[in-house]
Amino acid sequence: CLDVSNSMNVKDIDGTSRLEVSKRALSQLVNQLTGERIGICVFAGNAFVQLPLTMDYHAAKLFIQEIQTDMIEQAVERSGYRDAKELIDYIKSL
Repeated sequence: CLDVSNSMNVKDIDGTSRLEVSKRALSQLVNQLTGERIGICVFAGNAFVQLPLTMDYHAAKLFIQEIQTDMIEQAVERSGYRDAKELIDYIKSL
């Protein structure tokens, strides 16, 4: 799960936004996968599945590149965290 709330636009010491650092880290993680499935969900005001579970690492990296902070409504950011946690719990139960 990746936080896409507006706070992820903050640029830290090196001038790179938190979102860009997170996306880079996710892409590096995907580069290390061999045979595992990966899924991506994003959250802010709401949470949703950006990429369902897949072994298509090329698609995963394309989806990661497209993640932006304006992709979902951010009315109540704290509820987005709760929704994301519920989604993770559901996926674990499968």
